Amino acid sequence: MSFREENVCPNCFSKEIVFNLPPEGLKCGCCNWKGFSLKIIRKKIDYREKEKICHDCGTNEGDIHYRGCDMERCPFCGGQLISCSCCYKQLGYEYNWNKEYCGLPEEIYKNGLSEKDQNIWESILVKKGRIPYILFPNICAMCGVLWPIMFHSKKWKEITYPYFHNDMLCQSCFTILENNKNYKNKKANFCDYCGILNPITDSELKESIVNYIEPLKRERLICNDCCQHIFNRINEFMEI
Repeated sequence: MSFREENVCPNCFSKEIVFNLPPEGLKCGCCNWKGFSLKIIRKKIDYREKEKICHDCGTNEGDIHYRGCDMERCPFCGGQLISCSCCYKQLGYEYNWNKEYCGLPEEIYKNGLSEKDQNIWESILVKKGRIPYILFPNICAMCGVLWPIMFHSKKWKEITYPYFHNDMLCQSCFTILENNKNYKNKKANFCDYCGILNPITDSELKESIVNYIEPLKRERLICNDCCQHIFNRINEFMEI
């Protein structure tokens, strides 16, 4: 069982918050509380059982995105499929950001790929294998809470250790580091899907799903239960 963070009204714990522009601040739609600071609570969650649907195209977890969805990842570079340059490179075009028209023929730069090129690109994607929708949550690198409420601090690199600089921390863990200059905390090992600490992993089990995970996340630590869950979700929509 994991935990996730949520913003709620500090008076009645409702999530019915109306976000107004300053100077009005925030307002609770349940008890009419007004203010500027919400309360952060943690709720138990079985992340594997939570229904996950792509917010852009509406596909279910484990299924392929509808073409044109801005959440689909490129199987070659791991970037956003609708905006990366892999389609040009795989079709043999030169692509250079610093050149006029990015090194592409003017017609393609202004109007996109021809119908013939687009069909060839689609066949290349199918052969390579399109990446299905798998929703990895944001995780606090210190405590493992899922979807930590984001915050801004100009002291981020001053307060946190270098191995946290590219990760997320919840506000509670950041406050611990801020208030305890000599606090020693090594980066913990969490399953990057459900957030459990020191997960049991099996390389063969992960190998069965690794080609269906977006390239930039294939090195992530995934526990055996989550590997099996992801395998089952994908297998509902395609035979693997």
